[in-house]
Amino acid sequence: MLNIAVCDDEREAVCEISRLVSQILAEKGEEITVSGFLSGEELLCGGRYDLIFLDIEMRGIDGIKAAQRLRERDLNAEIVYVTSYEKYALESFAAHPFDFAVKPITKEKLTAVINDFLASRRGGRRASPVIELKSVDGILSLELNSIYAFETSGNRRVTVYTEDKKFEVKGGLKEISALIDPNRFICPHKSFIINPDYVKSIVNCDIYMSNGLTVPIAQHKLKAFRERFGKYIENYIRQA
Repeated sequence: MLNIAVCDDEREAVCEISRLVSQILAEKGEEITVSGFLSGEELLCGGRYDLIFLDIEMRGIDGIKAAQRLRERDLNAEIVYVTSYEKYALESFAAHPFDFAVKPITKEKLTAVINDFLASRRGGRRASPVIELKSVDGILSLELNSIYAFETSGNRRVTVYTEDKKFEVKGGLKEISALIDPNRFICPHKSFIINPDYVKSIVNCDIYMSNGLTVPIAQHKLKAFRERFGKYIENYIRQA
């Protein structure tokens, strides 16, 4: 049984998204419950959900703030931001959303989102590319999607951060840069390369990663970083 929530301050939007989601999942033979909410406050008083369709622009607690609070108590719920706009604030990535859906919502758009969601639950998403690095203990193989950040620690050593582990490998950030997709990682500081998927928030010149790591943004790179991160978000939306 899938528990799904739809939150939008427009009643018509809640009804339409709920109807389409129910129809799509019924066609796939999935058993579901769909709960509708007209504000972020109502949603935060609800239960736990597998999938949440959450409008960004709402009166009172907006979708971004609601998602951040939801994440404090539930790390497993998948959040799909729903919005009328094609450009998003950097803060929209703070709750690490599963996807975005741009209004007007259609059955085709929702079907694509739901197909990705079901594939993710079944472990059916395309495997991440693997990077091989020389560690002090031999060859280290890691999926790129599992890497949160690289940090140079001097003496030609780089610390690789994942969700709950860190590894020391040989070399420098230049060698690392040659092994990764430059469109998937960003260098905000001469000592760091980060995976923007795991950015929790950005405050002034500090990046807070979702694994607890804090990464500084070099003052002279601040403008370029924000432009690059903004383009990353736009590309993420466009491909969704």
